[in-house]
Amino acid sequence: MGAGSGGMGGTGGTTPELGALCDGSTDMRLGYAAAGGFVDITFYFTNPYGHWFLFVDGQCNYYLSREYPQGIVSGTLDDEQASTLADAIGWPSIAELAVEDVESCPDAGANVIWAPGGIEVSCTCGCDEGPVSQRKTDALQYMYELLETLAQSAPPLMGPVSALAAPESPVGDELTWPLDQPLATIPNLVHDLDSLGDEFALFEDPDDAAALRALRATAQPGTPVRVADGEGAYQIYVRDELPEGVAPAIEALRGSAMP
Repeated sequence: MGAGSGGMGGTGGTTPELGALCDGSTDMRLGYAAAGGFVDITFYFTNPYGHWFLFVDGQCNYYLSREYPQGIVSGTLDDEQASTLADAIGWPSIAELAVEDVESCPDAGANVIWAPGGIEVSCTCGCDEGPVSQRKTDALQYMYELLETLAQSAPPLMGPVSALAAPESPVGDELTWPLDQPLATIPNLVHDLDSLGDEFALFEDPDDAAALRALRATAQPGTPVRVADGEGAYQIYVRDELPEGVAPAIEALRGSAMP
């Protein structure tokens, strides 16, 4: 699934009552991401929420990814961090920023903030000039800076991972596939990139997940890891899976802003 469009979510002429940012609920309360733009088809597997993202739920738990090979990290905002965040982005009145820019780049990725009630704040190629657009710029910039700060110390997720492999001709520099089972025998792992499906191999065993994370860590941004298992050569992509209930909460938040 893509990371969202460059357009704005409407608020139907009313301003939603947002309440506290961290309201104690398990709902996803705030989201931020950089959408894809022109990207390879595997991007929608490796980066389902964007090039980078940060989501915060009603209990101040956050989930973020700065770069795909680094995986997803998670933590909890303290009271001071949550208060500073709400002030910096103008949380109570953030619906005022959900307006279309006149100047935009339709084919470029967007920087997006989502809030409950269909609020979507977004700019492509920078925001327009003017007081409201400056507030948008400041809010988006703060979210990026917060993501960068939190990424430095938050612990990584250590749960299940999913993987996608694509056959290719061997080139001689492949890494050794770290699991005992050949890739072609693992259900939903090997895909044709010309007709990529939406079911992928899930690895729940902690040792398997750790081995695949270590493999992913060798990747350079924007390039696949190449592996061989003695029977064939493959490009391999590995992503962290979010804890139970988190992904649906993110989709509910983002989906509320879609027309």
